[in-house]
Formats: sequence, structure tokens, C-alpha cells
Amino acid sequence: MKTALYKYEYSNLHKEALHNSILELSQYGGKAIGGAKETECNLHDPPATKEIKLVTDWISTLFCDASYKLLQSEVKSIRDFVMEDTGNYSFISESHSDNKSGWKINPDGFKIHQCWGLVYDRGGATFRHNHVPYSLTFCYYVNMPKGASSLYMEGKEYQMKEGECIIIPGSADHGSENNQCEGRTVLVGNVVYHP
Repeated sequence: MKTALYKYEYSNLHKEALHNSILELSQYGGKAIGGAKETECNLHDPPATKEIKLVTDWISTLFCDASYKLLQSEVKSIRDFVMEDTGNYSFISESHSDNKSGWKINPDGFKIHQCWGLVYDRGGATFRHNHVPYSLTFCYYVNMPKGASSLYMEGKEYQMKEGECIIIPGSADHGSENNQCEGRTVLVGNVVYHP
């Protein structure tokens, strides 16, 4: 599974305020399947706090690049399939291509549709799921104390670190189980794309 991983340069400046905001807001939300506490799904619009706005504004700048990264392996397989089937790739490449990956993506076409925080205490989890029909899903890791659970996605384990943001296709099955600490906090969102 192809992923797009980024590190937020200012994560240490905003970590404590962002962590505390998610902890406080999770008191008014519900529970994810698996027991993690969650906030409501509208933290981005209008932003619940200044720190959430700073982080979601930064994440919004990543969607175009992430899409190219996620499509790189797919483009080759689509190109090979079309060439094998028709002997001609031009009908796809003329209408959607650029010089980078074979697809043209509108950077202004992405919009965060949902954004929420999750708090995992000892034993907290989110069982395997996906975010269909969303184009992209992101997860920004705010607080990852010792014993924080890994991200599991389609049979692979990702040990995430504070200040990292992973962007994946909305269709990717993922989850996080067996958390062994208090206060593992993440900011999660779903992204729509309109070309």
C-alpha cells in the first residue's frame, strides 16, 4: 500500500495546546468502534482552536503532492494495461497528463469534509475500517507517549511519531489496537476531491 508521509515542522510549538484541545473536546463526543474517545467531526469548520486551524491549513497544502505519490504505482499499471489492450496510451495521456505522473490533479479541488480528534487511553482502539467514499484520509499524530499503539494498514504496521501526518486513500483498510498508554491523541480527517 502506497502512503504519503509528512513531518510538521512546528509540531513541538503546538503539541501541548492541540493535545489539550482534543482531550477537552473528546468529552463532548462519542466512542470509536474499539473504545477510543472521539470529538465531533467538525473541528475544522470553523476551527475549534487556533492550533487546529494551523495544523489543518498545513495538511491542506499536502493533498496534491500526496495524490501524486499515491497514484505513482497506479499510473504505471493503468498505462501498461491500456498499452497492452489498445496499443495506444494517447487517449488517456492527452486529456489528463502532466509531466510528473501521467495525471493532472487540480490542487484547488481538495476540501476537508470532516475532521475530528481521537484519544486512546490504555486499551483504546479503533478496529479495522475504511473511509469510503472519501478520496483521501489523513491522520496527524499529536501525542504518542511510550506504549502508543501503531497504525495497521492492509497487513502492514506503521510506527508513527509525534508531528507526522500520513495521508492514505479513503478506501484503505486501517486501524489501531492494543494501546498501552494514556493520552495517545490524533487528529483525523476525510477529504473530498472535485476536479
